[in-house]
Amino acid sequence: PLSTILKAVNSWSNNLCAEVLVLSLPHKVKRKTTFKNGLDMMRSFATKHLSWSDFFLTNGSGLFGDTRVKPQQMTELLAYMHRKQDRYPEFRPSMAVAGFDGTMKGRLSNLESAQIYAKTGTLDGVSGLSGYIRMDHGDMIAFSILQNDFKTSARPIRKLQDEIVRALVEFSTDTAEK
Repeated sequence: PLSTILKAVNSWSNNLCAEVLVLSLPHKVKRKTTFKNGLDMMRSFATKHLSWSDFFLTNGSGLFGDTRVKPQQMTELLAYMHRKQDRYPEFRPSMAVAGFDGTMKGRLSNLESAQIYAKTGTLDGVSGLSGYIRMDHGDMIAFSILQNDFKTSARPIRKLQDEIVRALVEFSTDTAEK
């Protein structure tokens, strides 16, 4: 089922499954099953539903090629998926839960007023953390932190990402209390 495949992609960063999802898109609408057709469908969705204009997709996993997406665009996609969760119920539950499973099991586990659902991504010199902060007071915050061209290991970058998410939680908690 789609929910199992999405969990493999979003929670465990199974890049092969991400590529297979791109290939499966054209099949669903009776088009020739090619990466080009799958990527064209993704581009069409992003242009039509998200008003993206300045982006470049070369594959489904982001592991190779010249894929370029801005954090603002990722956040817009996440917000869209949240607004349309009745149409895409598998999406948010497919993300790793901080402190609990997937690539987020050892991260952000001791937040008292929020739960983090996120997708991580790491390559040489590139690291990303994008997802949702579900505040205990009810707010859902979409966020995306994408960093590239660093020359260190990803460990300090992930630490900085976690600090940014903690700051977002603290800010949202302070704002809700006022």
